[in-house]
Amino acid sequence: GTKPGEFCNPRGVAVTNNGHVVVSDHNNHRLQIIDPSRPTTPLRVISQCGNHTLEYPCFMFVDPSSDNIFVANSDRSCVEVFSKDGHYIRSIGTGYGSSPGQLDNPCGVCLHSSNNILVTDTHNHRLCLFTQDGEFVTEYGKLPQDSTPLDVACTRSGRVMFTDVKSDSVRYF
Repeated sequence: GTKPGEFCNPRGVAVTNNGHVVVSDHNNHRLQIIDPSRPTTPLRVISQCGNHTLEYPCFMFVDPSSDNIFVANSDRSCVEVFSKDGHYIRSIGTGYGSSPGQLDNPCGVCLHSSNNILVTDTHNHRLCLFTQDGEFVTEYGKLPQDSTPLDVACTRSGRVMFTDVKSDSVRYF
């Protein structure tokens, strides 16, 4: 559905420190922040990111130290950062492309053990590491040429795993 509290192809889900649930409502181009005790009435619906909009938000995470929400804004080729209350803070990624710092259809995002942000740069077939302030650090790891990373996770010890939709597998390094 399209009304607040309804979803159309929800993708990502994360929980803030105060227990609110954040859902990326992919085909409705928005995030919904929900109190689990009232799931049909969102606390906030977010579709604006500064001077642009969310376009097909995908996977996300909440940073446990700042409670900020990081969500891959796939069609805008960036990662959006919001406060726990849904206020826009910044974008990560310098726009569409394949140069360092640029992204093409990012889908997955997670907090790396280095306290940096790891992003699946899906159409560029790579993982990119950024600081939380949005500075590009490096292309992370060496992915097989035939890989198409979709989502990513990182253990506390720094081991990285990602889903690879091209090979229908989960890859580790």
